[in-house]
Amino acid sequence: MGAEKWLEYFYKRSGGMSTGETNEALDAYRSAVAWRNDGLMAKSAKLKGLVLPMRAPLHNLVNDSMQLTYVMSGGGSMYSNIAASLHVTAEEMLYDVLRSKTSSKVISDKVIDARMAKLISGALKEPIEEMKNLAKNSAASAPKSLAAVRKAASGWSKSQRNLLSGFLFNLIDPEPR
Repeated sequence: MGAEKWLEYFYKRSGGMSTGETNEALDAYRSAVAWRNDGLMAKSAKLKGLVLPMRAPLHNLVNDSMQLTYVMSGGGSMYSNIAASLHVTAEEMLYDVLRSKTSSKVISDKVIDARMAKLISGALKEPIEEMKNLAKNSAASAPKSLAAVRKAASGWSKSQRNLLSGFLFNLIDPEPR
């Protein structure tokens, strides 16, 4: 069952589709994907060594990127749903790494770095007063989180790094809609 089917099921069972219920459903689904990933890692020390060190830095980067996007667009409760969805996508990308899924699409670090710089610049440009500290803190931590993700991926194959770069390209969006 994919995330969309899970949300449909959850909404039918809960009787609602609020922001809070959507976050709850996505968090439950992310936990299920993480549990599945943990099961695969338990079967292979090599895979565990590739994926486990990536989890925390990757989720930190999702948080930093979403906070910058949140600030840049002036806030809104929908960003909690987007962040929850991106945490699911991060675990699904790790699942693809565990299954040795391949990607030949190459997105350079230079492109990712340019997107990050533009996102940070946009968030720091003119944040509303209530978000100035969040913008400053996230702008300081996002590059560190990105560096930690790259360090965790240093032992990954080229194809695995391509999967990661595709995820990062979509995550670090300097032009939120």
